[in-house]
Amino acid sequence: VIDFLVELRSDPASDEGLAALGYAPYGNSPCDPEASWWWRIERDEVAFVAHLCAAGNPWIETAVNFRDYLRDHPEEQRRYQEVKQSLAAEPHRSLFEYSLGKLRLFYDISSKANAWKAGKS
Repeated sequence: VIDFLVELRSDPASDEGLAALGYAPYGNSPCDPEASWWWRIERDEVAFVAHLCAAGNPWIETAVNFRDYLRDHPEEQRRYQEVKQSLAAEPHRSLFEYSLGKLRLFYDISSKANAWKAGKS
């Protein structure tokens, strides 16, 4: 599963451009209820997941802090990778269930990342 964030000037819930690329809307993102969640699944084991946010959404900063924190903390990057690999190895787990399974760790690391970023300012 490859997740990415897109900041939009228009309404994130109705992006016809992604639909034209084969993405399907999955409703609100579990990361932020104001972001919409679009999936494009290729085969049963590969998915691209777009989190669409309106410009200025505070969750964008959280996502960037998460990325930067993992870059600066290789031990947390390894932990995140291990959890994702463990979830992916579970038989009969759908891509959707996998994505929700890693969400708890995302929030744990995001909390640390936001505190880390605030301490750097």
